Parts: sequence; structure tokens; C-alpha cells
Amino acid sequence: MDGGQKIRIMSRGGCNDDGVVKRLRVMTYNIHHGEGVDGVFDLARIAEAIRKARVDIAGLQEVDRWFGPRSRWVDGVGFLGERLEMYVLFGPALKIPTLRPRHPWGYFGNAILSRYPILQGRNVVMKRIGTRENRAFLHAAVALGEATHPLNFIVTHLGLSGREREVHVRNILNYLRDLSGPKILVGDWNEGPDSPAVMAVRQEMVDVVASCTEPGVRHDEVGHGGVDGYHIKPRVDYIFTSPDIRIEGFEVLPSPASDHFPVIATVYCCI
Repeated sequence: MDGGQKIRIMSRGGCNDDGVVKRLRVMTYNIHHGEGVDGVFDLARIAEAIRKARVDIAGLQEVDRWFGPRSRWVDGVGFLGERLEMYVLFGPALKIPTLRPRHPWGYFGNAILSRYPILQGRNVVMKRIGTRENRAFLHAAVALGEATHPLNFIVTHLGLSGREREVHVRNILNYLRDLSGPKILVGDWNEGPDSPAVMAVRQEMVDVVASCTEPGVRHDEVGHGGVDGYHIKPRVDYIFTSPDIRIEGFEVLPSPASDHFPVIATVYCCI
């Protein structure tokens, strides 16, 4: 696998000529709890889409864990981690009673899959503001080798209220400012590239898709699948990096496994 290969380059963000960097493929993917555009629940299709992308770290949204009949009461993150042989971290935004003896509580939220060890994790629940659901962001400190600092990988799924999204983004950015080392923030923003909650992040981090798009070419319709699985809708799925990370490029992989497409970035992190 080419993800994670060590090479020597000049990173625009701070590596010098002798700096050793690690090549990574990272993903954001709203998996719609495993239900495809055909209405069929099939987590194996989600796992196959992730496997085909050959990613090192994936941030997933809309992940069920013993949540209900729509996902057959399964532990979605446990299934994906076992099927893909990756380290897993789960962060719920919602918790509901299931009345089932074995798993009396069901959870819905974000997850991180990683081929590299996760040193520590933290889930931060953000209270709803004028909406029906709490939101959350999940932070994993990922060990890429003998690094001074781990890679900080954060995934979130913002809500349906513009005011709430702006408040929650401020919470996330305040949290990120206290972290040392390289940072990657991914997730479903539920709004387009020129909206306030996206622009706030772009003031401090690099929007991978925008940075890789030629001048004059629209980048606001990337990564969001439609009802037929292949109709492009306005972009709501993002990968942001701290300025010390060098970006090689991005890919969008059409798949009917969810109502969103996986978005993948290839980046270089100084270690």
C-alpha cells in the first residue's frame, strides 16, 4: 500500500530539506448509517468503498451503534473496524434507550478509522441550538511514528441551522488552537463553500478541494451524491488541513453505498 510511505520532500508548511514526512490518504465520508441510495442497508458496501480508496485514516459521519432497526441493531463502527482491520474510535452525538437487554442504549455519531495506532481520543458533544439534535466532534491523536507530536485528526457533522453551525465551528476552532502538531479536520458541514461556517475555518486552515482547483474552476459541487447515487449536489463534505501539511491532491469516489460520496485527500505530514 502506498499510503503512509516515507519520502523526503520540501513541504510548503515548514519541513526543511532534511525533514522526513509521511504520505497519507485521508477520507471524509457520511455513511448514512450504512443505507445506500437504493434504500438497502449494507455496511459491507461501505467497507468496500473505504477499502477501494486505500485510505490511512477516515472520518465517518452518521454512524450507528446498536441504534435501531434501520441498521439492524449492529455496532457499525465495530463492524467496519473488524472488516477493514483498522483501529477505531467512536464519538456519539445522540444516545437513546433501546429497551434491549444486551445493549440497552443506542448511539449515533462520528467515527475514526485508522491504520495507525490511536494514542488517545476525545469526544466533545455540542448542545443543540434551535434544532432537535446535539452535535459532536471527535478528536484522535494518531501516532505516525517517532514524531514529536501526533497527528490531530478531527471529524464532525454540523447541524441544519446556520446560526448553530457558526457557534459550533467557533467551538471547534477554539479547541484546535490549543493543540500542538499537524491537524486535519474533516466532516459534513451541511452548507456550501462560501457560507459563514466554512469561511470561518478557511481563515485558519486550508480547504483541500479549493486549494487543488484551478483558478476560475468551480469547486462548490464536489463530493455530494444525489438520489441516483451519481447526481452532483452542492459541496457539503470537507477536508481541511493546518498550513504545515502539504497537499498533493484529492479524489471523489462515486458510490451508491451512501447518499454522500467519499472524499479523499493525499497529504504529506512532517514527523
